[in-house]
Amino acid sequence: MIKRLIRNEAVLWVTDRVVHVVKIEKNWLGLTKHVLGCTYEDIRDFHWLEKPEKLKAVLEDILTVYELSTYTLTIVLSGSLLLWQVLELPGRTRKEAREAASWSDALANTADTYTYDIYKIRKQSRETNLWLFSAYPAASVEVMLQLLEARDVSVDRVDVLPAWISNRYGGTDGTLYLREKNRTHVLHMQAGYVSVYTYGAADERDLSQEEPYAMSFYPQGEEEPTAPCWKPAYGKRVQQWHLAGPPSVLL
Repeated sequence: MIKRLIRNEAVLWVTDRVVHVVKIEKNWLGLTKHVLGCTYEDIRDFHWLEKPEKLKAVLEDILTVYELSTYTLTIVLSGSLLLWQVLELPGRTRKEAREAASWSDALANTADTYTYDIYKIRKQSRETNLWLFSAYPAASVEVMLQLLEARDVSVDRVDVLPAWISNRYGGTDGTLYLREKNRTHVLHMQAGYVSVYTYGAADERDLSQEEPYAMSFYPQGEEEPTAPCWKPAYGKRVQQWHLAGPPSVLL
């Protein structure tokens, strides 16, 4: 019997100040046998994602520290460089909508070249549809992918945090706060997807929390936080592998 080559997997959640990492080790049947979550904090220049040499240095160090050279990676982008909007665009097909998005105000007001993607939510009118739009500076993505290719590290896909959360959230409308080192990812949930994403100084609802990393969810119209409600499959994985803090979002 010839055994299949099973590659271990890792997810890197890239932010301005830290990189969260989840390593997923597989057995020869392709089943998960071990999960490890950790956070890389050795970042002193919070503009490192805009500087090719610093970006390469950080990524090289992460590959070494967490021994990821034989892993297949998924990269989840977030932070101040990420653009995320809900756009009403003409066109029936994804190709037509992408063309329309390239001329939208979301990109017209920026000086950088962005790589972007869209995902259809629903039909809005006879001639338009509602689309989720995400964009990230192309140069930063290219530096990451070129370095990983040069190190012969496989990349499964590049995703963005709002889409990642949208695919895992299963609760009511409201706002999810993911705080790290005095900065907060704020994700407004609407009809099962992230309608607005922002990243910046800690929100006033988080100021009373003293932990460097925290997650809270406020249902729409409520003043008290509750535990976010995740889709069953995702919630089961988190419970099974006992992950806590930001890395738990990456399962």
